[in-house]
Amino acid sequence: MPIQWEQPRAPLAPLKIPSPPVAPVEALLAVAEVRLSGGDIPPKMLRQFYEGVLGLRFLDADGDGQRFSHQRRTIVLTRDGREPGQVAFLAKDFSDILLRLREQGISLDLLHADAGMTRMATLRDPAGNWVQLVETRAF
Repeated sequence: MPIQWEQPRAPLAPLKIPSPPVAPVEALLAVAEVRLSGGDIPPKMLRQFYEGVLGLRFLDADGDGQRFSHQRRTIVLTRDGREPGQVAFLAKDFSDILLRLREQGISLDLLHADAGMTRMATLRDPAGNWVQLVETRAF
């Protein structure tokens, strides 16, 4: 005996597979919260950078700005900030990250410090804040 449905079944929506971030970071090098200037940059651009490039998780947006998190640490992009700030992230697979950033057209400065034990890439977010990606090699 065939099964008869009460209502026709609607087709399922296609699955959304999230694209991996360009520069997936391992850790936000901060104690608890970092406050940066969001300026007059459209919130969508800032969200694309912090989610799509760095892989942070978007928490919420309000009149104060936008909040992103990574491992229980928070970045707040405020609308009232005038001066650009800076934030640092620990990065793994540093060479691959550099290639992907260049493929995306994101300009950066590369610095070798500590006799080659540490590499840092410095770039800017859409609001002009300094973002440092740091790789520390094993001794």
